[in-house]
Amino acid sequence: MAQILLVDDVRLVRATLAKFLASVGHEVAQTDSVAAALNHVESHPVHLVITDLWMPEADGRTLIRTLAQRRPRLPVIAITGGSPGITETDSLEVALAAGAVSVLMKPVTRQDLLGAVDQALCSVRESAAR
Repeated sequence: MAQILLVDDVRLVRATLAKFLASVGHEVAQTDSVAAALNHVESHPVHLVITDLWMPEADGRTLIRTLAQRRPRLPVIAITGGSPGITETDSLEVALAAGAVSVLMKPVTRQDLLGAVDQALCSVRESAAR
């Protein structure tokens, strides 16, 4: 199974999503900020990053763009509950433009989360096989 980094500033969201992912055998590390996420990626093996899009300080867009430069083959899934003044459609467009492989809207269902993870990991394996 995969080493997944989960980034969200809300502890309950991280814990819930981590539980879903661990239940199918993934190893999940959790951070609450972009800075901590970047440090983790530099010092640990990571196959996939799942990040909240709108967080205080640096947001998920910054993380997605930075990872696209530093680790272009590392897939990133964005999750979002929206932000004041930003529609779901705008959030989707922002995340995809930054380089996310997919975007999930909160509340994220177990089925949607696991489906997006499987799809992202399969696309990485297919790219590596070419």
